[in-house]
Amino acid sequence: MKVFFFFPLFACVFAEPVKFAPCDSKGQVVSVDVTPCNAEGSQPACKFSRGQNVTVTLHFTSGSEITAAKPVASAYIFGKQEPAPFTMEQDSCERFETACPLKPNVEHIYTTAVYVQPSFPKVRAVAQWEIHDQDDQMVVCFNVPVELV
Repeated sequence: MKVFFFFPLFACVFAEPVKFAPCDSKGQVVSVDVTPCNAEGSQPACKFSRGQNVTVTLHFTSGSEITAAKPVASAYIFGKQEPAPFTMEQDSCERFETACPLKPNVEHIYTTAVYVQPSFPKVRAVAQWEIHDQDDQMVVCFNVPVELV
């Protein structure tokens, strides 16, 4: 059985900025907000309660026009990258604050949600979230440490 967790997402007004690590991508992450996050201590990880929703809002700029977009989610568990254990929408254009096409070099806001299944195991991981464009090229990417409780 594969142990997996991904950082789930769900739209909300009161998001908390979190520490994130950008990946090597064409775009630039401006900020990542997660609700709830509840990160504390010397090695903070967003703590997600199983059986609840988590909201993530990504502010980013793209180096090129985006006419179509799709998310790609995974998590690093014990150093191994695993795909997200849930179905993701194939068209993310509806998740942006403005409709596609998105203009380059302008800040965009992407918000989405995922339910943290009660069956997900308690685990610490590094969640990775990517947005790919119409050519399946990674536009923007970030990593966030997470813990399922």
